[in-house]
Amino acid sequence: MHVPPKRDAVFTTLGQPAAVSLVTSGPVVSVYRIEREWMLPEGLEAELDIHIPNGPRFIEQQRPGRSARRAALRIVTEVTLRAGARRLEFRTRVWNTVRDHRLRVVFPTGVRAGRHHADSPFDIVDRPVAVPDSRTWQEQALRTWPSQSFVDLADGAGRALAVLHAGIPEYEVSEDQTRSVALTLLRGFGAAGGVADTWTPQPLAQVPGEHEFRYAAHPHAGDCRADRVWREARALAVPLRVVQCTAHRGELPWAGRSFVGLDSEDLVMTALKQSEDRGALVLRCFNPMRRPVRATVSLDRPIAAASGVTLEEQPLAGLPVAGTAVPIAVAPGQIASIRMEVAR
Repeated sequence: MHVPPKRDAVFTTLGQPAAVSLVTSGPVVSVYRIEREWMLPEGLEAELDIHIPNGPRFIEQQRPGRSARRAALRIVTEVTLRAGARRLEFRTRVWNTVRDHRLRVVFPTGVRAGRHHADSPFDIVDRPVAVPDSRTWQEQALRTWPSQSFVDLADGAGRALAVLHAGIPEYEVSEDQTRSVALTLLRGFGAAGGVADTWTPQPLAQVPGEHEFRYAAHPHAGDCRADRVWREARALAVPLRVVQCTAHRGELPWAGRSFVGLDSEDLVMTALKQSEDRGALVLRCFNPMRRPVRATVSLDRPIAAASGVTLEEQPLAGLPVAGTAVPIAVAPGQIASIRMEVAR
């Protein structure tokens, strides 16, 4: 990986100056920092005209406009590239000092796809990029959608880009040629509810103060399922955690042994927990593919009995056991929860 020499620079983006510096340079990781103070309107301003025609009083509120007063919104983004990585990582810190605004980070993908994919609880959903014409609807069609950890566009011709994130659920895909993916970082407002509701100030709804966001760009070549984009997304959202404990005598015969295994990359493991009755272990996974998947769940010790259970851990059919392994078959889109009783 080529790393340029360390240097500081100043460039202009959206009419605002930003300073760029190289924080870390080495054969393993390089980190750039982008710092800027974005001068934005302090909030919304609205004029109230009070009329008393023919006796009864009513209040007419004109369309609000942006404040002429401006305040500095400080944004610091660190861009990290690791040797051998398949994703470019971003960490953005925002000191929110303004009100009534939505702050988004936008990735112009250039992928001319008519549909896109995003992950949801226990599934990957397919949505159209085009927004329906809703001019005659009672409510306008949604332009923003939820996702758990990634949004993906692929054109079927070898061009694809996934935008990964950790806890940034709202996104939008533009219909123009850029096919930009926008992640909503902040959305500040003064009060919740509609125009007919009682107006109650909610200062914390302006989300003031310091916030941190983690997201990444993951270019790939094919379909998000075939390329298992969820693996990169989960590695970003739920990184490996290392914990040091006290020195003690362990039970495992060698350090490289695995406590639990799932031998298929086509299944997504979401939980490994003690059963609610504390008599067994429960492993939960789901199949995001559009075909059945056969796999084997294994423990580091003999399994006395195994069965499928519901999400409420109600028993389903029993499963065959082969020593320390349990073979399973998971249908497309199915959530599979396997209860395993460890031999004493």
